[in-house]
Amino acid sequence: KYMVPEILFLRGLRKANRPLWNVSFPFHFGLYLLMATFLLLLLGAIAMLLGARIIPGSGAFPSFLYYGTILVGFAGLSLGTVGTAGLLHRRLADAEFKNYSGPVDYLNLLLFLVLFGAGLLAWLFHDHDFNGARVYVYSLLTFGDRPQGSMAGGTFLGWLTIVVASLVLAYIPLTHMSHMFMKYFFYHKVKWDDAANTRGGSLEVAIQDNLALRPTWNAKHVEADGRKSWLDIATSVSKEIK
Repeated sequence: KYMVPEILFLRGLRKANRPLWNVSFPFHFGLYLLMATFLLLLLGAIAMLLGARIIPGSGAFPSFLYYGTILVGFAGLSLGTVGTAGLLHRRLADAEFKNYSGPVDYLNLLLFLVLFGAGLLAWLFHDHDFNGARVYVYSLLTFGDRPQGSMAGGTFLGWLTIVVASLVLAYIPLTHMSHMFMKYFFYHKVKWDDAANTRGGSLEVAIQDNLALRPTWNAKHVEADGRKSWLDIATSVSKEIK
């Protein structure tokens, strides 16, 4: 019951740092809505393959896909643009953020800003009902074929959105942004998992294996020189540098 509010609404951040939550929540929720938009586009493309027309008044499900895609897509692109711009501004203007912001952090935010911004502009000027995006997903499913009667080609903003989205999908696993997938294992499972650590059990074995690892952190007070194990470090007296 705690995990869903934390993932969707960043409840912990809202309690701990409301100003940061004000820009971080729109970014994350906009990203979730963008994922939901792609799912709606995929369902729409499959429905088109089955002969349906995704237009108003063509049936309950096609109408749901038509209006739902517009609503979720516009909300996701808008929130994502506002949130990304807010996070970028915080890193540029807030001295505390500058102390631990590297070039890659700015690059990540710029990529998402281009993704959300280009998608929002493409919707505003060209693709109000996301039909162009749906046709593109249709062409992916059919390896290049297009629905009968659809317009050939695309717009610069549309193709820019597609290219940047593809780059982001390929880039995320190589960066710390992969926490969106690994957060369950590295945060939620650690915080809320209440499995008992029984003697001789699999959890005890995993803990012992991890305690035997020899870290090489740069923080001098940890003294992780590659020779000491986590067990040695955890049971030694801390030499924190003041």
